[in-house]
Amino acid sequence: LIYTLSAGSAEETNTVMMQDTPTLFLDCAAVYKSGNTHSGVYTLTVPNTTLEVKAFCDMETEGGGWTVLQKRFE
Repeated sequence: LIYTLSAGSAEETNTVMMQDTPTLFLDCAAVYKSGNTHSGVYTLTVPNTTLEVKAFCDMETEGGGWTVLQKRFE
């Protein structure tokens, strides 16, 4: 809560500042449902943790919202 005074006035007003919070997605289906309908790499949050992973989201096959994970071994 921020208190401000108008210039030339003794009248006090209250201003509430809202901070944008990034939306956390658990899977690509949630990304798709939020309106992001383009295939690409999105940041997903692992449930019950603060760990974030990058995953490719296929938004075109069978209605979209598919999470594609790959673990590469050399």
